[in-house]
Amino acid sequence: MSLLRAHLVFVAAAVLVLALLAAWGVGAGVRFVALVPLLAVIAALLRYGWRTVRAGAPEERS
Repeated sequence: MSLLRAHLVFVAAAVLVLALLAAWGVGAGVRFVALVPLLAVIAALLRYGWRTVRAGAPEERS
């Protein structure tokens, strides 16, 4: 279940990247306001997902 959750986290990060690209087409002020929090969330999701994938699912460790 843990690996499934990690893959869903990677999908969520990809969706946020698409939202970032969509925000890029808007004005410069909106772009700056959207850029920083989206990048922080994407980085946090990828860190969590990568740690979970590296740790492996509990059934794989035993």
